Amino acid sequence: MQVKETVADGLKHEFQISVPASDLDAKAGLRSCGTQGQGPSHGFRPGKVPVSHLKKVYGRSVMAETVEQTIRDTNSQLFTELGFRLATEPKVTMPTRRKRLRTS
Repeated sequence: MQVKETVADGLKHEFQISVPASDLDAKAGLRSCGTQGQGPSHGFRPGKVPVSHLKKVYGRSVMAETVEQTIRDTNSQLFTELGFRLATEPKVTMPTRRKRLRTS
């Protein structure tokens, strides 16, 4: 994780935080392994659902929850380290998604 302060103007501070995709994938993988025994899945015995099937079915929602949790954890860690007291809730913006080139 890299933290870079982009604006420090009076009480206004802006930070650019970048988290490697491999870290998010690892956290999401741990979450999907943890949900393996929970909830019924048709065609599988309880607790015997393959992780690949869970990733296919719940992958996007698990990744969204992982990103939200990472943002909350990073914000709280950053503000406690710097000793900031928040007047308002921090505004979080995600970078725009780059287009992937398709090869046929």
